Amino acid sequence: MEALAKAAGDAEFGRYVRDRLRQWMDAKNPSDDKVNLVIEICVGPWGIQQPTLALTRLGKAAGHKTFGSATVVNAFRQLALQRPDDVRKAVDQWLTDAESRPADKTLRRQTLGSFLALVSSDEGTDLILNNRRDTEARLRIIHAWQKLLSTNDAVDAVVTQLSRWHERFQEDPNRREAVVDVLADIFAPPSLRPGLDRLMVTDEAAILPFWREALVLAANRYQASKEASTP
Repeated sequence: MEALAKAAGDAEFGRYVRDRLRQWMDAKNPSDDKVNLVIEICVGPWGIQQPTLALTRLGKAAGHKTFGSATVVNAFRQLALQRPDDVRKAVDQWLTDAESRPADKTLRRQTLGSFLALVSSDEGTDLILNNRRDTEARLRIIHAWQKLLSTNDAVDAVVTQLSRWHERFQEDPNRREAVVDVLADIFAPPSLRPGLDRLMVTDEAAILPFWREALVLAANRYQASKEASTP
Protein backbone atom coordinates (compact mmCIF):
# COMPACT_ATOMS: atom_id res chain seq x y z
CA MET A 1 0.00 0.00 0.00
CA GLU A 2 2.78 2.41 0.92
CA ALA A 3 4.59 1.69 -2.34
CA LEU A 4 1.48 2.27 -4.44
CA ALA A 5 0.54 5.37 -2.46
CA LYS A 6 3.98 6.84 -3.09
CA ALA A 7 3.93 5.81 -6.76
CA ALA A 8 0.50 7.42 -7.30
CA GLY A 9 2.08 10.83 -6.82
CA ASP A 10 5.27 10.09 -8.73
CA ALA A 11 5.99 12.44 -11.64
CA GLU A 12 7.07 9.59 -13.91
CA PHE A 13 4.92 6.62 -12.91
CA GLY A 14 2.02 8.33 -11.18
CA ARG A 15 -0.36 8.46 -14.12
CA TYR A 16 0.00 4.73 -14.78
CA VAL A 17 -0.63 3.87 -11.13
CA ARG A 18 -3.62 6.21 -10.89
CA ASP A 19 -5.10 4.70 -14.05
CA ARG A 20 -4.63 1.23 -12.63
CA LEU A 21 -6.42 2.17 -9.39
CA ARG A 22 -9.31 3.52 -11.43
CA GLN A 23 -9.44 0.41 -13.63
CA TRP A 24 -9.67 -1.77 -10.54
CA MET A 25 -12.68 0.20 -9.32
CA ASP A 26 -14.30 0.23 -12.76
CA ALA A 27 -14.33 -3.58 -12.72
CA LYS A 28 -17.70 -5.17 -12.04
CA ASN A 29 -16.64 -7.19 -8.99
CA PRO A 30 -13.17 -6.28 -7.73
CA SER A 31 -11.88 -8.15 -4.70
CA ASP A 32 -12.52 -6.58 -1.33
CA ASP A 33 -8.77 -6.42 -0.79
CA LYS A 34 -8.36 -4.24 -3.87
CA VAL A 35 -11.24 -1.99 -2.85
CA ASN A 36 -9.80 -1.52 0.64
CA LEU A 37 -6.36 -0.87 -0.83
CA VAL A 38 -7.70 1.88 -3.08
CA ILE A 39 -9.61 3.45 -0.18
CA GLU A 40 -6.47 3.51 1.97
CA ILE A 41 -4.44 5.13 -0.80
CA CYS A 42 -7.14 7.75 -1.41
CA VAL A 43 -7.07 8.96 2.18
CA GLY A 44 -3.29 8.88 2.50
CA PRO A 45 -0.77 11.62 1.65
CA TRP A 46 -1.50 11.35 -2.07
CA GLY A 47 -5.23 11.82 -1.48
CA ILE A 48 -4.60 14.93 0.58
CA GLN A 49 -2.30 16.36 -2.09
CA GLN A 50 -4.51 15.50 -5.05
CA PRO A 51 -8.03 15.27 -3.61
CA THR A 52 -9.88 15.63 -6.90
CA LEU A 53 -8.20 12.54 -8.36
CA ALA A 54 -8.45 10.63 -5.10
CA LEU A 55 -12.14 11.40 -4.62
CA THR A 56 -12.96 10.08 -8.09
CA ARG A 57 -11.47 6.73 -7.15
CA LEU A 58 -12.91 6.79 -3.64
CA GLY A 59 -16.40 7.41 -5.01
CA LYS A 60 -16.07 4.40 -7.29
CA ALA A 61 -14.78 2.31 -4.39
CA ALA A 62 -17.82 3.29 -2.32
CA GLY A 63 -20.00 1.60 -4.92
CA HIS A 64 -18.41 -1.75 -4.09
CA LYS A 65 -18.90 -1.56 -0.31
CA THR A 66 -22.07 -2.07 1.70
CA PHE A 67 -24.10 1.01 2.57
CA GLY A 68 -22.77 2.50 5.77
CA SER A 69 -19.41 0.71 5.52
CA ALA A 70 -17.20 1.94 8.36
CA THR A 71 -14.19 1.92 6.03
CA VAL A 72 -15.86 4.27 3.55
CA VAL A 73 -17.32 6.45 6.32
CA ASN A 74 -13.89 6.92 7.86
CA ALA A 75 -12.35 7.68 4.45
CA PHE A 76 -14.83 10.46 3.70
CA ARG A 77 -14.48 11.78 7.23
CA GLN A 78 -10.70 12.02 6.89
CA LEU A 79 -10.91 13.86 3.58
CA ALA A 80 -13.70 16.10 4.89
CA LEU A 81 -11.40 17.11 7.73
CA GLN A 82 -8.44 17.78 5.44
CA ARG A 83 -10.06 19.00 2.23
CA PRO A 84 -13.67 19.97 3.00
CA ASP A 85 -14.25 22.19 -0.04
CA ASP A 86 -13.01 19.51 -2.43
CA VAL A 87 -15.23 16.87 -0.81
CA ARG A 88 -18.30 19.10 -0.90
CA LYS A 89 -17.76 20.00 -4.55
CA ALA A 90 -17.14 16.39 -5.57
CA VAL A 91 -20.23 14.98 -3.85
CA ASP A 92 -22.40 17.81 -5.16
CA GLN A 93 -21.18 17.10 -8.70
CA TRP A 94 -21.88 13.37 -8.30
CA LEU A 95 -25.40 14.15 -7.12
CA THR A 96 -25.88 16.41 -10.14
CA ASP A 97 -24.60 13.74 -12.51
CA ALA A 98 -26.80 11.07 -10.93
CA GLU A 99 -29.87 13.30 -11.34
CA SER A 100 -29.10 13.82 -15.03
CA ARG A 101 -28.38 10.12 -15.70
CA PRO A 102 -31.07 8.22 -13.78
CA ALA A 103 -30.62 5.07 -15.86
CA ASP A 104 -26.96 4.70 -14.84
CA LYS A 105 -27.29 2.21 -11.98
CA THR A 106 -23.56 2.09 -11.31
CA LEU A 107 -23.35 5.85 -10.89
CA ARG A 108 -26.43 5.82 -8.67
CA ARG A 109 -24.93 3.17 -6.39
CA GLN A 110 -21.57 4.96 -6.16
CA THR A 111 -23.19 8.31 -5.50
CA LEU A 112 -25.63 7.12 -2.86
CA GLY A 113 -22.91 5.10 -1.12
CA SER A 114 -20.64 8.14 -1.07
CA PHE A 115 -23.37 10.51 0.10
CA LEU A 116 -24.41 8.21 2.96
CA ALA A 117 -20.78 7.74 3.97
CA LEU A 118 -20.29 11.50 4.07
CA VAL A 119 -23.34 12.20 6.24
CA SER A 120 -22.38 9.35 8.56
CA SER A 121 -19.84 11.55 10.33
CA ASP A 122 -20.35 14.87 12.11
CA GLU A 123 -17.85 16.56 9.82
CA GLY A 124 -19.59 15.30 6.70
CA THR A 125 -23.03 16.13 8.06
CA ASP A 126 -21.92 19.69 8.69
CA LEU A 127 -20.63 19.99 5.11
CA ILE A 128 -24.00 18.88 3.78
CA LEU A 129 -26.10 21.03 6.10
CA ASN A 130 -23.98 24.10 5.40
CA ASN A 131 -24.93 23.69 1.74
CA ARG A 132 -28.68 23.59 2.40
CA ARG A 133 -29.23 27.30 1.72
CA ASP A 134 -28.34 26.83 -1.94
CA THR A 135 -31.72 25.96 -3.47
CA GLU A 136 -30.44 23.56 -6.12
CA ALA A 137 -27.95 21.91 -3.78
CA ARG A 138 -30.70 21.50 -1.18
CA LEU A 139 -32.92 19.71 -3.69
CA ARG A 140 -30.08 17.34 -4.56
CA ILE A 141 -29.56 16.61 -0.87
CA ILE A 142 -33.28 15.94 -0.33
CA HIS A 143 -33.46 13.67 -3.37
CA ALA A 144 -30.38 11.72 -2.24
CA TRP A 145 -31.97 10.97 1.15
CA GLN A 146 -35.24 10.01 -0.54
CA LYS A 147 -33.46 7.64 -2.93
CA LEU A 148 -31.62 6.05 -0.02
CA LEU A 149 -34.89 5.55 1.84
CA SER A 150 -36.23 3.82 -1.29
CA THR A 151 -33.21 1.51 -1.59
CA ASN A 152 -33.85 -1.71 0.31
CA ASP A 153 -30.25 -2.57 1.20
CA ALA A 154 -29.60 0.99 2.39
CA VAL A 155 -32.56 1.46 4.73
CA ASP A 156 -30.97 0.06 7.90
CA ALA A 157 -27.89 2.25 7.50
CA VAL A 158 -30.08 5.26 6.70
CA VAL A 159 -32.20 4.78 9.81
CA THR A 160 -29.03 4.53 11.88
CA GLN A 161 -27.81 7.88 10.59
CA LEU A 162 -31.16 9.62 10.93
CA SER A 163 -31.28 8.37 14.52
CA ARG A 164 -27.86 9.90 15.01
CA TRP A 165 -29.18 13.21 13.64
CA HIS A 166 -31.95 13.03 16.23
CA GLU A 167 -29.48 12.46 19.05
CA ARG A 168 -27.20 15.23 17.85
CA PHE A 169 -29.69 17.94 16.99
CA GLN A 170 -32.78 17.42 19.16
CA GLU A 171 -31.43 19.68 21.90
CA ASP A 172 -29.35 21.98 19.68
CA PRO A 173 -30.95 25.46 19.95
CA ASN A 174 -29.02 26.75 16.94
CA ARG A 175 -29.64 24.00 14.41
CA ARG A 176 -32.65 21.96 15.50
CA GLU A 177 -35.10 24.04 13.46
CA ALA A 178 -32.94 23.91 10.33
CA VAL A 179 -32.53 20.12 10.57
CA VAL A 180 -36.24 19.54 11.14
CA ASP A 181 -36.90 21.76 8.11
CA VAL A 182 -34.67 19.52 5.94
CA LEU A 183 -36.24 16.35 7.33
CA ALA A 184 -39.72 17.67 6.56
CA ASP A 185 -38.75 18.00 2.91
CA ILE A 186 -37.23 14.52 2.89
CA PHE A 187 -40.39 12.92 4.30
CA ALA A 188 -42.93 15.04 2.42
CA PRO A 189 -43.86 12.17 0.04
CA PRO A 190 -46.38 9.98 1.93
CA SER A 191 -44.78 6.85 0.46
CA LEU A 192 -41.65 7.49 2.53
CA ARG A 193 -43.33 8.12 5.87
CA PRO A 194 -43.74 4.48 6.93
CA GLY A 195 -39.97 4.55 7.47
CA LEU A 196 -40.54 7.06 10.24
CA ASP A 197 -42.10 4.37 12.43
CA ARG A 198 -38.66 3.06 13.39
CA LEU A 199 -37.54 6.57 14.30
CA MET A 200 -40.56 8.13 15.96
CA VAL A 201 -41.63 5.62 18.56
CA THR A 202 -39.57 4.60 21.59
CA ASP A 203 -39.64 1.15 23.19
CA GLU A 204 -42.17 2.54 25.64
CA ALA A 205 -44.48 3.51 22.72
CA ALA A 206 -43.87 7.22 23.28
CA ILE A 207 -43.58 9.47 20.24
CA LEU A 208 -40.40 11.55 20.12
CA PRO A 209 -41.18 15.29 19.78
CA PHE A 210 -38.36 15.86 17.27
CA TRP A 211 -39.81 13.40 14.77
CA ARG A 212 -43.43 14.37 15.46
CA GLU A 213 -42.51 17.94 14.56
CA ALA A 214 -40.82 16.79 11.34
CA LEU A 215 -43.81 14.60 10.40
CA VAL A 216 -46.39 17.34 10.97
CA LEU A 217 -44.36 19.78 8.91
CA ALA A 218 -43.88 17.19 6.16
CA ALA A 219 -47.62 16.47 6.00
CA ASN A 220 -48.45 20.17 5.86
CA ARG A 221 -45.97 20.76 3.05
CA TYR A 222 -47.29 17.84 1.03
CA GLN A 223 -50.87 19.05 1.44
CA ALA A 224 -49.89 22.60 0.45
CA SER A 225 -48.08 21.40 -2.67
CA LYS A 226 -51.03 19.19 -3.59
CA GLU A 227 -53.48 22.08 -3.27
CA ALA A 228 -51.18 24.37 -5.24
CA SER A 229 -51.06 21.89 -8.12
CA THR A 230 -54.81 21.42 -8.23
CA PRO A 231 -56.45 23.45 -11.06
